[in-house]
Amino acid sequence: MYPMDNKRILALSFLIIALAIGYYLVIYIPQKNQELLDLQKQQLQQQAALQKQKQQQATANRKALTICLDQARASYNVAWRADCRDEGLLPSGCNEASIKLSFEDYQKQNHLSGTQGFAAYAKYINQKMSLCTCNLPVVLSNAANNDLQQSRNTCFKEYPQD
Repeated sequence: MYPMDNKRILALSFLIIALAIGYYLVIYIPQKNQELLDLQKQQLQQQAALQKQKQQQATANRKALTICLDQARASYNVAWRADCRDEGLLPSGCNEASIKLSFEDYQKQNHLSGTQGFAAYAKYINQKMSLCTCNLPVVLSNAANNDLQQSRNTCFKEYPQD
């Protein structure tokens, strides 16, 4: 075997150090950077999915709140008319059956299909409802208004908005 002199040992040491630095710079650091990038990408995807889920929940809450508030208003109108009827205060032009006419039945009566006639239906119902109201005594109107406010508050509690 060849004797190992100091020059060869020094050269071999530099070669080993150079290889270690090369490995660190060329393989180890890029691999760690890629892992970090992959982790950041995964976190961004999770955040995007969470944001999408929150948006969907917010949309569902808005729709549910609208339905709840519409139901509260409809119940209020029914109760108001019932109080008017009970007090004998409904106007003679009130046709309560016409208020209960569904959109589908309105379309059938007027030979419409799809969404045709929705604006006309809304106008029709509003006109009919305006004929079926009265000025209730303060005690009854306050009770109806309080019930409506409680129903609205319940809707906002059940379907909070951001």
